[in-house]
Amino acid sequence: MATTREHKKASIKVAVKKAVKRQSIRDEKKNSPFVNIKDPATGHNYRIARKFLPQITAYLKQFEMGKPTVVISQQQTITTQEAADLLNVSRPHVVKLITAGALQHTMIGTHRRLFPENVMAFRDAMMTRRGDALQKIADDAQDLQLSY
Repeated sequence: MATTREHKKASIKVAVKKAVKRQSIRDEKKNSPFVNIKDPATGHNYRIARKFLPQITAYLKQFEMGKPTVVISQQQTITTQEAADLLNVSRPHVVKLITAGALQHTMIGTHRRLFPENVMAFRDAMMTRRGDALQKIADDAQDLQLSY
């Protein structure tokens, strides 16, 4: 069963698609820096800066393909749990990475906070290392003439 959050995302996605399809964005006040999009499910009007439409469209395409999508402000810090969700690891593992110095963090009171750009850079490095390791395994298997 779909959650309220999923319904809201889906209705906003439909509203954006309809607005683009009707070409209302192009036809209404071409010089305006904003676009008004109405959510048909709730009737709520969203005022979106025109310059963000490419990012919103890219997000919606990823969402539509079923790929995990996250929107994070680069100005904010995130919790260890949010970092764990982005890295697809457990929160205690993130704490271990912080303690080992692999992830930079800041303390706000007694709470650890991470900057999203550092977490994403770590994730990219982790994915690169993983890809290199898998390639090495495949090369070794080919050298040994192993079949799968």
